[in-house]
Amino acid sequence: MIYKEFGKTGKMVSALGMGVSRFQPQEYNTPAGMERCADVIVKAWECGINYFDVAPTYCGWKAEEILGLALRQMKSPVYVTTKSSSTQDPTADALRRRLETSLKRLGLEKITFYNMWGILNYDQYLDVIKPGGPYEGALKAKEEGLIEHIGFSSHCTGEELERILEDDLFEGITIGYNAINFKYRERGLLAAQRKGLGVAIMNPLYGGVIPQNPQKFNFIRNAENQTLAQAALLFNASQDAISVVLSGMVSEQEINENAACFTEIQKFTDEKIDFIKRKIEKEFDTLCTGCNYCAGCPQNIKINQLMLAYNQYVLTDNSVAEFRRYMNEVWRYTEEVSFACRKCGLCEKKCTQHLPIIERIERINGFAEQYLDQVAPRLQELFTIGEGGKLGIYAAGPFAKRLLDMYQRVVGRIDFPIFFFDSNPDKWGKESVLEGNVTYAPEKIRELGITKIIIASEAFFGEIYESIKYLEAYGIEICAARIR
Repeated sequence: MIYKEFGKTGKMVSALGMGVSRFQPQEYNTPAGMERCADVIVKAWECGINYFDVAPTYCGWKAEEILGLALRQMKSPVYVTTKSSSTQDPTADALRRRLETSLKRLGLEKITFYNMWGILNYDQYLDVIKPGGPYEGALKAKEEGLIEHIGFSSHCTGEELERILEDDLFEGITIGYNAINFKYRERGLLAAQRKGLGVAIMNPLYGGVIPQNPQKFNFIRNAENQTLAQAALLFNASQDAISVVLSGMVSEQEINENAACFTEIQKFTDEKIDFIKRKIEKEFDTLCTGCNYCAGCPQNIKINQLMLAYNQYVLTDNSVAEFRRYMNEVWRYTEEVSFACRKCGLCEKKCTQHLPIIERIERINGFAEQYLDQVAPRLQELFTIGEGGKLGIYAAGPFAKRLLDMYQRVVGRIDFPIFFFDSNPDKWGKESVLEGNVTYAPEKIRELGITKIIIASEAFFGEIYESIKYLEAYGIEICAARIR
């Protein structure tokens, strides 16, 4: 493992650090699961990693406890950074309470690097350092030996970072910087280097965006035997201004792969860096990292899900088809779903990437409207019946409800009778997917005088058709509810 000086602090930190933030609920929701997560952290330490970045809220508020379990098994010097957010802890006293809780969870007597967390702009910085504010609390804790070094994490512009650093209040900084946005972020990094700060890099893989899109970002690779993830990590580690590169590793496999390339750091030549710069598109600086700090929408919109899907729209040259595929396969949203954004702006205030979230949701809703326009003729065809005819829908489930909802959005109110049928006896005689209707047994189709049956199931169309195709001999039309 390569080690670097962390600014002027005198600490030698591993060039690869571990962000304890990416474990998933299914991994940490039991005591045994937390122990397994801790074992992964211990594996990172065994590979030479000595810098661990955590926060109180990571991993459903359990990250500090998980790291604390791991720290009990580590003997050599280990450097921990945790944080306090001015939005949650706006005063010196509030920071002190947060710090004491963190120390207890981590099982430590002091924190090596304590960050003023997530400063988004210069005004927020002023709130942090005002009399009685969080910085004052951190400074007092440092005097008492509870903190060794005070730093901050930031998503400010380069110009704002230069102004902040002129006050000489910090010894370290954590910033978002990677191989596909660095030409827009260099100013802040160079300002930190001039001031002699230790620099930790977050999002070196852009929240997984880089390794997940090799067709777009293979130009980063600096050697044939590198994975794309390794190349992206080493791009940062090879720069003199950067002390430690954080990776949110969650498995021994990821740790082994990443740590393997930190035994010798191959420099990126000026020619290679210039080549990468030429490949960088402006949109790369506006991708979502999936941090989910935007959570808490009053309309219960899962903002981070939509923004991650929007990444695919950007990375596939504005392909709506790829956006829809991602929405469906990853998040299970269907093509016609729209989102009731009230444009309150709460998410944009919290977004660390300063993304135009409201504008993007409007565009996403536009994709839904486009889809409805495309399927409108098919919906009208499906629901059209001859004079005196009766319409039936077989499979009274989610797909039937989806069809009805789309029909009402595209065509209008349903002012004709619809009969629902299902092979599940538990549904017979009970409320169906349309208010005021019940579900019947398939044997009732002829008895009720149905003239057209829509099979509202793509997965079981063949099975359902085989069971009712005899009805065609009686003049009953059977059709599939395919709308794509």
